[in-house]
Amino acid sequence: MYQSISSKRTLTVSIILLLVATLGWQNLIELRAEEPRRAVVSLEMVLSGNYISPSLNGLPYYNKPPVFNWLMAGAFNLFGSFDEWLVRLPSLLAYLFLGLLCFLGFKKYVARETALIASLAFLTGGELLFYGSVNSGEIDLFYSLLVFLQVFGLFHFYQQKKYGWLFLWSYLFVALGFLTKGLPSLAFQALTLTGMAIAYRDFKLLLSWQHVFGIVLLVAVTGSYFWLYAEQADVWAFLFRQFKEASQRTGAETPIMETIMGTFTFPLRVGVLLLPWSFLAAFFFFKGFFKSLKSNPLILFSALFIVVNIPIYWISGDFKARYLFMFLPFLCLLLSHYFHTKHQDLPKTKKWVFSIFKGLTILLPVLCLASFFWNPMDQVPYAILRITACTMALGAAAWWYLKNSSSLLNLVLVLIIGRLAFNVLYLPARASNTNTAYYTHVIPQLQKITKNKPIYILGKKYTSITDASFGPLHFGDLDITIAPLMAYQVPFYISRQNETILQLVEKPVKGAYHLIMAKRVAKYSDEPLFVLWDDWQKRNYVLVKL
Repeated sequence: MYQSISSKRTLTVSIILLLVATLGWQNLIELRAEEPRRAVVSLEMVLSGNYISPSLNGLPYYNKPPVFNWLMAGAFNLFGSFDEWLVRLPSLLAYLFLGLLCFLGFKKYVARETALIASLAFLTGGELLFYGSVNSGEIDLFYSLLVFLQVFGLFHFYQQKKYGWLFLWSYLFVALGFLTKGLPSLAFQALTLTGMAIAYRDFKLLLSWQHVFGIVLLVAVTGSYFWLYAEQADVWAFLFRQFKEASQRTGAETPIMETIMGTFTFPLRVGVLLLPWSFLAAFFFFKGFFKSLKSNPLILFSALFIVVNIPIYWISGDFKARYLFMFLPFLCLLLSHYFHTKHQDLPKTKKWVFSIFKGLTILLPVLCLASFFWNPMDQVPYAILRITACTMALGAAAWWYLKNSSSLLNLVLVLIIGRLAFNVLYLPARASNTNTAYYTHVIPQLQKITKNKPIYILGKKYTSITDASFGPLHFGDLDITIAPLMAYQVPFYISRQNETILQLVEKPVKGAYHLIMAKRVAKYSDEPLFVLWDDWQKRNYVLVKL
């Protein structure tokens, strides 16, 4: 397949269209989900000039270490702008680079065609193609790149018998991962190394002097940051919060019924992430599957990595797709490997799997055509032309796939054209809707009143008791003072415009504009200038001048 001229052309076109589809349209829709929180922390770094201790509303922000914010702040500084596409750029580049690394790394140990489809399946799995690479201002795609480099380094250097590099490389990325998302990187390292020692019967690996040097590197890198952090903020509050963040993701603090239900539904939900590629899992079901894992060292390692690490997320009862992104490259490798090695031996399985793929390619232009009846399209310019063009493009792609359905590269092309149609139809409809793009519509109205002068949030700081614990193990607790929760689009879009941090104050600043919770505004003023809805906390803020 890969060697044919037709396939090479399909691959080239697919890569070009993927770059256009993922890097384009990124400035169109409003920040959502976790994107605005990441963005406003990075923005406050730039505005304050403080890159060591992250802040939110001018108060310490303890939930996440700063590496991802450094990248985003770097993009802001490099381009001299706080646009949405710069919020999303670091993770988008990480997503594309991770896809490339999958191919370059995997092809050293499996067939080139297997590595190619594995990398393309990762890039075009439904969750990443239609959500993760759209909401890419979140931290998880970049973090998954760090985990991949950490974990693949463990495998690669073990195969090369370069134990010094194995530990120095992997612990460097453990340190970077810890300074990006906290404790999970330590768990990935500990569990994967233990799994390797057991599977390879090489317990000396854990006790080697090279391992000690790797740990020293980890302590040196993270310790250097903690030392700098302690000069500016409460380092113990930061460390305690990392324990809390990790404990909340393990199921140790999740109600038992949620954990039980999540355990049963977890495999299905993982399968949904990789649609349509997850249907290739049908090729796992043959006699001798588990023995066959040993046929290739990378296949064995990929299964090992998943088996020893994924139970933490499986039993958590708090399923979030983005927490599983680091597993997807290795899952895609297993799917691709067993398809390419077993599809000739399992013709019936291949037939029904490819029938599903054919049905999908036919369904996409039908869904596109159905958008004629989708009300939000009424607000999109040239909607009829857009729908017609996208339907024709998807129809042509479906025809091409049905004509050449033996090539999975053609399915990749169909999916990427589907993402382009998504960009042309769904994203403009979302951007023009005042419900789904509320803050980008109303905050400019607020700015007309304030004329870009500083605005403050008037209210009380929030003090919470954060305990360093893991299930029944309790290491202590600490009072942490932070800003109250709010929809973080508010501070981001206000601060982006007036280039001033939206600070929380407990006493009014004379002559300045303030945002006050509606239920408290009567205490300070009876002349509201503007009402702003907090869609996350479900409450109104009132703009007043005091």
